[in-house]
Amino acid sequence: MFGKAAFALCTCFCFTAPCYAVERVWTSLDGREVTGELVSLTDDEAILLINGKNFTVKRESLSQEDRRFLTDFEQDQQAEKKKVASRLFDFSSHTLGEWPRTIDSGLTEDQIVDLGLSDDDEFVYRTPHFEFRSPIQLSKSVVRQFARIYESTLLLMEHAPLGLNPRTDSDGFFVTQLYETKADYLAAGFNERTAGSMKWSVRNGKVTFTRVHIPLESLGVRNTARRLVVDSDADNSILVHELVHQLTAKWTILTEPWLSEGMADMMSSVTLKGGKFTTTNLERAVREVISGGGKEFQSVPLEKLMTMGSSEWDRFVSPNNASHYESANMLFTYFFLMDGDGNAAHLVDYHRALSEGVRHTEAQERHLLRGRSFAELEEAVAKQWNRNGLNVSF
Repeated sequence: MFGKAAFALCTCFCFTAPCYAVERVWTSLDGREVTGELVSLTDDEAILLINGKNFTVKRESLSQEDRRFLTDFEQDQQAEKKKVASRLFDFSSHTLGEWPRTIDSGLTEDQIVDLGLSDDDEFVYRTPHFEFRSPIQLSKSVVRQFARIYESTLLLMEHAPLGLNPRTDSDGFFVTQLYETKADYLAAGFNERTAGSMKWSVRNGKVTFTRVHIPLESLGVRNTARRLVVDSDADNSILVHELVHQLTAKWTILTEPWLSEGMADMMSSVTLKGGKFTTTNLERAVREVISGGGKEFQSVPLEKLMTMGSSEWDRFVSPNNASHYESANMLFTYFFLMDGDGNAAHLVDYHRALSEGVRHTEAQERHLLRGRSFAELEEAVAKQWNRNGLNVSF
């Protein structure tokens, strides 16, 4: 079992897979042994880090002692996740369907701190909840515009009627690493098919590290002969998308990609101008984004979309294959604005189930599908979107 040909090599990115830091000697059914660290675990498989590479192993191919260990470990992890999940949501002041028409942080100049050049030769700027680090000095106008977007995005997520709790656990800051050029961003190891990324790591069911990475040119910043300027009409949806991921990373580990990507895409579709969000006419804004201004949209089949794991999702990251993100945006918006009474009640119930330690698959079946087959859900989704001027097919 532990020969090279018997392993299916996985390309797990260490910031997107749970890292349990559990190393032991694993034994196959035929008695062969190997030392490896448990990286992640599913119902059928375990991913082991062996000699610096990730390998996928069928649980049934392991010894009885190893299978028993994984079962006990899984139960301990689920209990810990239940404790963690209970702190990720805040339903205390939640009112179904209520979302302010406009959301603006109202950030003032004295709330923006310029820390100057750091020991690692980066210019550091802070707002009450965020820190962004740049290899070059930013002008006051650029810092001011970014600062308003950052803090307003936090308020957008806090006020969204979903029961999320995006605050940090301590006095720390949500950090963004800026890059002067796209070439610098790529040199740091990021995918050339992306305009921005969010790195994160998980230990023992807890998110321990998050950082947004994004080149300045993705934010509409350009270097003139005299100074850095930012296009006032620049599309900052990439930044908002990655910030939403950062703000909800602790929640994301409990779900599947379509929910986290769909939420980030929907939130980045909210109209943003001058650091202020306008939440009205969101259906129209999403429709424009996913259809390119048209009236037709071809979605990924919902059974495929809603059961796709992180590894499979990552294989579709490409500017020429954005349909998975657009489909997730379309579906999340349906549950947020159109399903049931149109007040996101079933999404809230889904989140409440997660906060009580219910697994994603069970919570999805119970509160989102609600006894419907995927074909029946597709019919309901298409019907509601048709009422909002978009012909959705699967």
